[in-house]
Formats: sequence, structure tokens, C-alpha cells
Amino acid sequence: MDVIDRRDLCARILEKNGIRIRYESLLGAESGLCTIGGREVLMIEISLTSAEQLAILESTAKTLERQNRSVA
Repeated sequence: MDVIDRRDLCARILEKNGIRIRYESLLGAESGLCTIGGREVLMIEISLTSAEQLAILESTAKTLERQNRSVA
């Protein structure tokens, strides 16, 4: 499985767990998890490479697991 497939799989898993994924130009702000309108949204800088985006997705999944939130 290549990086893009892994990135897409990880994004689907997070979305199944209620996290909305948005790829946008963040104008220098860091990618990260936030709450918008009562909904958790993972904002990812669109200009990052697929590998960098995957790292953010995996880090978010690990954080949720540490918080004892199901990520499967």
C-alpha cells in the first residue's frame, strides 16, 4: 500500500469515528484538530505532501486512542 492509499484509509477511519477532514490553505497556521459548530474537524494544510498529511492523520488517530476513543 502506498502513501496515498494509507493517507486515504486513515482519513476514512477518522471520518467513520466522527472526525471531519478538511484540506485547506491555512495561511501559515498549523494543521490540527478543532471544533467547528460542535463538530470535530481535522484541518490539514493542502500544500503538505501526502506523507506529511498521512503523519498528521496518524498522529490524530493515536491521540484519540490515548484518550480511549475508539479508532478502528
